[in-house]
Amino acid sequence: MVQAVLEISYCCAARVGDVLNLQAHQLTDEGIFIKQEKTGKEQIKSWSPRLRAAIDLARSIQKARSVNRVVANERGTKLSYDAFRHRWNKAKKAAQAKHPEMKFDFTFHDNKGKSISDYEGDKQKFSGHKSHQMVATYDRKTDVVDTH
Repeated sequence: MVQAVLEISYCCAARVGDVLNLQAHQLTDEGIFIKQEKTGKEQIKSWSPRLRAAIDLARSIQKARSVNRVVANERGTKLSYDAFRHRWNKAKKAAQAKHPEMKFDFTFHDNKGKSISDYEGDKQKFSGHKSHQMVATYDRKTDVVDTH
């Protein structure tokens, strides 16, 4: 479940709460309708093969099939933030044990910064941020500039 939530979040530059709240009716022909919980910004995140695969993964690993929820717990109801955080921490510990040479000192929210940094188009529009300053907070990519 952690992988699916992480992928959906990355593809959409969405906060964990917005992904956990996704319902089936938000999946449209154009993409995923997301109203950001924090800002109220409404966007449709268009389908990409990677986003479709993430949604398919989330649906395929549900133990109790949920008609309404994209991400559900074992009973088919909303997966709470605390339950997800527990799974996230458990997955990080397992990864650290498997790869002790790697650093795992990051949070789930860092995924949003990675998503925005990796995006090649209009980062402000993609992220849904109102100001360029907020985009700059998340965009960790160093600019490559032309020389003469």
